[in-house]
Amino acid sequence: MDHQARRLTMKRITGFFKRFFGQIGELREMAKADVVASLVPADALYVSIGPIAVLSDVWAFNGGKPGAVYGQDLGYLPARYRQEIAFLVHTPHRLAVIERSGPRWSIPISQITDLDGHRRGGFLVWTNSREGLAVGPQTPVEVPPGASFRTPGGMMNLFIGWDAELMPYGVRRHF
Repeated sequence: MDHQARRLTMKRITGFFKRFFGQIGELREMAKADVVASLVPADALYVSIGPIAVLSDVWAFNGGKPGAVYGQDLGYLPARYRQEIAFLVHTPHRLAVIERSGPRWSIPISQITDLDGHRRGGFLVWTNSREGLAVGPQTPVEVPPGASFRTPGGMMNLFIGWDAELMPYGVRRHF
């Protein structure tokens, strides 16, 4: 390996660790009750936080249909997927991704078709269009005083309770 190739490799490794450890710190800060209260809608039913990438084409990311066993782990994706620490929020009629800067993505629950858990460290959210989500490991948030939403707790499966939240709406689960 020549000097330039080694330098490029070290730059990528360094970038990965900066993103990884930066996201861990951001997750802890955003999960605090005061931040949750300022960003999560009052009508939220279920809320978690973790790394999430909004995908313009979940089919291409997955390499095929829901349930196909393919691809990489969802813990911390390469930078090209613009994965950010964000809240995953279920409101009465929508699923939303809310970052520190505000809402990033939202879709009516009726347009979600599948949850695919064939990857370590998370699951994919499929919609009836080609867009979707790569949801990395999710954790609970602090519930602010007066809020009534649920957050992951106790023993959970790989969907961290999102399957139980969305299956009543006809969403299929693959694992």
